[in-house]
Amino acid sequence: MTSIKSLRHSRQSSFEKAVILDIVRQRESGASYNLLCREYGMDRGSLRSWMNRYGSSAYKSQMRVRHSPQQIRPIVRAILEGRLTYQEAAIKSKVSVSNVKKWVRNFRQEDAELPVPKQDDMDSRADSALLQELEAARLKIKALETMIEVAEEQFKIPIRKKFGAKQ
Repeated sequence: MTSIKSLRHSRQSSFEKAVILDIVRQRESGASYNLLCREYGMDRGSLRSWMNRYGSSAYKSQMRVRHSPQQIRPIVRAILEGRLTYQEAAIKSKVSVSNVKKWVRNFRQEDAELPVPKQDDMDSRADSALLQELEAARLKIKALETMIEVAEEQFKIPIRKKFGAKQ
């Protein structure tokens, strides 16, 4: 592996494009971030941004995939329900088995932190909430009907639809 040494005079000066592309090729062929950063006197952040900008599509596809909680939840549920093993979930989500185990551990911890209300309390709360919503809907309907009646009287325009053959 031939490398082009940096001709920078100070850390503030920029790298030439040929040097950047050479560093990116070295990283893709297996050189570590730390080794390249030490050798060329640069920051890891610079190397990461170069890899994102100039790296090959094969390299980018191998990079770590970040999963949102919406993507993680179904995988964890499938494991807990016995539909998937840890290994199958790791292959499916393209992460390590230890990462999948961490997801499950975090899910269980979050689940344990949630308070579980009693069934009787849930039923009575649901019933009272439904009754309140029903009363609010009835009041809204009454208000709308009153507004229509007032508008019909003031503007002398029939607003309500008349049912029947001749309208």
